[in-house]
Amino acid sequence: MGQRANLIIVREQAYELYYSHWCANTLPADLFWGPEYALSFIERQTRAEESGPGWLNEVWAEGGAVIDLEKRKLLFYGGEDILLDIPLRNLFLRLMGCIWQG
Repeated sequence: MGQRANLIIVREQAYELYYSHWCANTLPADLFWGPEYALSFIERQTRAEESGPGWLNEVWAEGGAVIDLEKRKLLFYGGEDILLDIPLRNLFLRLMGCIWQG
């Protein structure tokens, strides 16, 4: 078992691919605290070129995140708590918007 996720950082139109076997269910909390914290979290995971399965397909990927530093965009999916609880998800996204300004 696991909570597999691909995590991607886009810098200057190139990307770095990371893999985590355990973070898909905790991604909302792992990314919540802003860009610096999220980048630090992602960079502590396994670089896909070094080892690991690389790109996960739709069967194995239970979460994922892309941070595009140039476009100042974050896209992610995963997390068990906010998946089905729409009021919680709406509150989470409003609060996250205060931290991830711009």
